[in-house]
Amino acid sequence: MGTSHRVPSPYHPQANRLVDRFNRTIKNSLLKIHLENVLKWPDVLQGVLFAYRTVPHTSTKYSPFYVLYQREAVLPVDIQHNLEEDS
Repeated sequence: MGTSHRVPSPYHPQANRLVDRFNRTIKNSLLKIHLENVLKWPDVLQGVLFAYRTVPHTSTKYSPFYVLYQREAVLPVDIQHNLEEDS
């Protein structure tokens, strides 16, 4: 096919634009939450990652969660809403 696969060093994410962009997105999200709520980043990392994984990307039109599992994620607010409707 005439293609070659090049793998950047894992210790130098700047060599890979997508990894660098992902890291910047996560860093900015953590910083915003920290500034608004004065929470420590380890306490909110899982929520930030869940939010990132469930938002559709402009390039694929699908969320990373959907691409991996072929279904939409069940959001905590959906669970709460269903519990309130059942009551």
